[in-house]
Amino acid sequence: MLTKASLIEKLRQAGAIRVGFAPLAPVSDAARDHYLQWLAQGRHASMQYLEHHLPIRFNPALLLTPNQPSTPAASQASSLASQASPLASQTSPLASQASPLASQACRGAPAPEEGTIISMAFPYYSGQAKGSGGLLFARYALGDDYHEVLRRRLQPVAEAITAATGCPARICIDTAPIMERFWAIQAGLGYIGRHRQLIIPGIGSHIFLAEIVTTAPFPPDTPTSSPFPPPISEASQACRGAIHRGRAPKAPEKALSSDAAAIYRAPTSDSARMAPEEAFSAKPPVSPVHLSSEAGAASCSPVLLSSDAQAMHPCANCRRCIDACPNKALSVQGGLDANLCLSYLTIEHRGPIPAGIRIPAGRIYGCDLCLEACPHSRPNEPACSPALLSSDASPDAAAIYRAPTADDARQAPEKNAEEPLPEFLPSSEPLPEFLPRPEILALTLEEALNLTQERFSLLFRHSSIKRAKLLGLLRTAAAMRKA
Repeated sequence: MLTKASLIEKLRQAGAIRVGFAPLAPVSDAARDHYLQWLAQGRHASMQYLEHHLPIRFNPALLLTPNQPSTPAASQASSLASQASPLASQTSPLASQASPLASQACRGAPAPEEGTIISMAFPYYSGQAKGSGGLLFARYALGDDYHEVLRRRLQPVAEAITAATGCPARICIDTAPIMERFWAIQAGLGYIGRHRQLIIPGIGSHIFLAEIVTTAPFPPDTPTSSPFPPPISEASQACRGAIHRGRAPKAPEKALSSDAAAIYRAPTSDSARMAPEEAFSAKPPVSPVHLSSEAGAASCSPVLLSSDAQAMHPCANCRRCIDACPNKALSVQGGLDANLCLSYLTIEHRGPIPAGIRIPAGRIYGCDLCLEACPHSRPNEPACSPALLSSDASPDAAAIYRAPTADDARQAPEKNAEEPLPEFLPSSEPLPEFLPRPEILALTLEEALNLTQERFSLLFRHSSIKRAKLLGLLRTAAAMRKA
C-alpha cells in the first residue's frame, strides 16, 4: 500500500527538500482574477504562452483529461491588455467545472475530484556563481537543465503512484500550464516574497518547483497562512537604508501606530547574531507564522505586529529585493513587470535590449539580484529570530514566534496515520546535476561574442541556457560591451 509517508520518502530519495499535498481542485477566484489582471496589464511582456490554456491553468484536473484541445483558451489573446473583464467572465465557468475523469477511475478510489496535487521543492544553490570567465549566469542555469533532471528523478515516483492506485499521475515542471506557486502555498511549502518567488522558511528561494498531479487521493496539508507580504509601512520606508549607509537607524519621526510603537526597536548587528542555529533543525510547522528578522536587521525596518497574521509575513517591511532590482521591475505592492525584468530581457525576450535598460556588470543570462538581496535566500542561516522582538513586545507577539521543533514535523493532519511522516532537514546542498559546470563558469565575454552555433550547442548541451538561443546570448554580450 502506498501511504502518504511512504510517498514522501520516495520523493525525498528523489531529491526533494520539501513536499506538500493539496486537494486537486480549481484555483481560487482571487488567484484567477489576479492572473487575468496581470495579463491584461501586459506585464507578461511578449510571453504569450502565458495566455494559453487558461482553462487548464485555472483547473489542473484538466491536465489529466483525455483529448484536451491544445488551442489557447483566449482566442483574442492580442486584446488581453484591454479586455480583462470579458476574459475573466469567459474563463470563470471553466475554472469551476469538475474534471470529466470518470473514464479514468482508479481501482477502489473515490471520485476524481478527490485527487491530489503534490508540490515539491528541489535545491540548486551551490554558493558559486562567478568563475574565471567573469560572466554571471543565473544560478539555476549553471548545471544541467532542471526540466530533464527532475523529470528523470520523478518518473519512477509517478509510475509507483499509478502502479499502486491505478490512477494517472502527471509530472509538471513549469512547462505545463499550472500555477506552481499557488499550489506550493496550498500545499504549505512557503510564502510569496516581494520578489514574487516562493520563500521556504529555512531554505529560501533558490529552489525548483515541480508537481505531480494525480487523481489518487492523499491527505492534504494545511495551506500557508498569510502567503503574500503586507504593504510596506511608511515607518519602514522612512528609515530604510540607514544600515547600508553605515549609520545606526533611528526611530521614525512620524508617529507609529500603537501596535508598531509598542515593539519598535532598531535592530543591531548583535541582535542579528542572536538567531538560534537550531531554529530550522526540523521541518517547519504546517502553518508557521514567521517574523522578519534578518530582513528587518538589514533594511532597518521595524517589525510591525498586529492582530492580522499578514503582518507576520517573513518579508515584514523588508524591501531589499525591490531596491536591488536594477530596472525597477518590482513594486512595493508586490507586482512584477516582466518588461523591465532583466531575467526576461536576457532569456525570453527576442530582439534588441530596449533603450534605458541597465545590465549590471557581467550578468549575461538572467539576473538573480533580487534573490541575492533576500535574507531568506541564504542557506544555513535562520531567517527568523525572536531576538528582534523588543522586551516590551506584546505577549501575543512573543507567543506567535516559536522556533520549529522536531515535534512540529510530526504534527501532520493525519495524526493517526499508519506510520509517521519522515522529517525533512534543511539543506543548501544542490543535487549533483545542478552543480555549476566549469566550462560555463570559465566563459569570457570575448568568447561569448565569438560563439558559433556549433560551439553554443556543444557548450550548453542539456543546459537551460539554450532557452536564450545563440542570437539572444550574442545580443546581450554585445549590449554588455557597449555599456
